[in-house]
Amino acid sequence: MSELATRETLLAAKPRKTKEVATPNRGTVRIRSLSERDLQEIQAANTNKNGTPNLEKSKDTRLRMIVAAVVDANDKLILTNHDIVDLRGWDVSDVNAIYEAIAELSGVTAETLEDAEKNSETGPAAGQPSS
Repeated sequence: MSELATRETLLAAKPRKTKEVATPNRGTVRIRSLSERDLQEIQAANTNKNGTPNLEKSKDTRLRMIVAAVVDANDKLILTNHDIVDLRGWDVSDVNAIYEAIAELSGVTAETLEDAEKNSETGPAAGQPSS
């Protein structure tokens, strides 16, 4: 039986998991797993300031995941949100290859993303009175 985690072991910094992904048209890309903060920022980018879903922004969820996970050989991010405009022009097979690898490495499922969108759609936004 394994030893139970302590507060110290839970809060200790751990390196992110990384993986190299072969893409059909972009060569080999190195990705890292998403942190909870990364996922929250991606989900927050899909909502308006009042907390309602922004369907236009949610179209870029997969691309935001790519921006948050593609790293160089030193595990430093190499893309920014400003690159999303260019990423929209990529072949879908490249986006799919990288996105699916990020999701698998990070334990993110389609249900995770759908649940986040549903949660942002239920009830009034925080601080907003119900009608």
